[in-house]
Amino acid sequence: MVFEDNINDTVQNVLKTTHLFDPFPPEFNNDSAFFDRIHYYLPGWEIPKMRSSLLTGHYGLITDCLSEFCKEMRRKDFTHHIDRYFRFNSDFNKRDEIAVRKTFSGLAKLLFPDEAMDKDDVRWLLDYAIEGRRRVKEQLKIMAGVEFIDVNLGYMDADNPQDVHVVRVPEQTEDTLIPDGPLLSGHVFGVGRSQGGEVAVYKLENKAVAGECKFKYEGVAFNKPVRDTLEAAFDNFVNLANRVAPGMHIGSKDYLLFYNDLQSKGLSEEVSLAEFVGLCSAACNRPVMPALAIPGILRMSGSMDEIRGLEDIMRVAKNAGAKRVILPLSAIAGLQSVSSEIISGLSPVFYMDGDPVDAAKKALDL
Repeated sequence: MVFEDNINDTVQNVLKTTHLFDPFPPEFNNDSAFFDRIHYYLPGWEIPKMRSSLLTGHYGLITDCLSEFCKEMRRKDFTHHIDRYFRFNSDFNKRDEIAVRKTFSGLAKLLFPDEAMDKDDVRWLLDYAIEGRRRVKEQLKIMAGVEFIDVNLGYMDADNPQDVHVVRVPEQTEDTLIPDGPLLSGHVFGVGRSQGGEVAVYKLENKAVAGECKFKYEGVAFNKPVRDTLEAAFDNFVNLANRVAPGMHIGSKDYLLFYNDLQSKGLSEEVSLAEFVGLCSAACNRPVMPALAIPGILRMSGSMDEIRGLEDIMRVAKNAGAKRVILPLSAIAGLQSVSSEIISGLSPVFYMDGDPVDAAKKALDL
């Protein structure tokens, strides 16, 4: 069985927020048991679009002939050529081995039907076969965490077991949306559900300049719900900021915001706490803690909504590079149901429930 699909964003953005199987129907696009049966994920983004220049001007095989060749070659097994030169490493489980062997054998039949392969030929096909299976396992790791932690698939030389080679996938980079280093004062990363329903990361770049306590923002066009969210954050800032860091003289400054939809997922109405913290950071000229993600909804009344979809928030924050996420104490219970793989390396910073002032103080490390 072969499935064809398109991803809905750049590969880099998809990998920072979700997984490559996300475009499948929602009824099973997180079913790790199903996708574990996939032998190979072919990276369609590496395949050039069809052009006339790619078509040959020479003779080709009629499809009847090619089909008969493929049918006859199914009787043969080329997997033994791997064992002549290489051994799989310990990260391989049985499904990984079956997947890689079948992919290798199919490629070998097409490219070396006479079986005249030397060691470099076998290594070339083996690298390609392992890369496609590892791409599957990397997505399973995002879905199910520790159950699929063994993703470093590779092999060793049969004559020199100390010579171990781990195969990587080229799109799996260390670049992150949320940097590990310090940010400028006023810059924060909010996490919230977009108006299209996807959890995403947003960078809110605030700046305080001399003025009369006016608030201006860019990047939200005429989106009234999002504008209302930002106004709620600013109203709370005006009323509460002096409790965060006394002596800021907030009335003598204007506040400028650039709302950056980093992943082009659409704007979110759920970044009001992040904007409140960003305004406080700009006003007191103090950056937030490095690699911090801030979810949370702060209402005009000063009340705060319960954090919902905690696992999605944590997953997106971690995939984007966050090392910390700020949460109310009431979220402790919800963390018990979040997979250990997602929580690993992502430290929660807790604040008192319903208290944006305490949240800002914790975010600014005051």
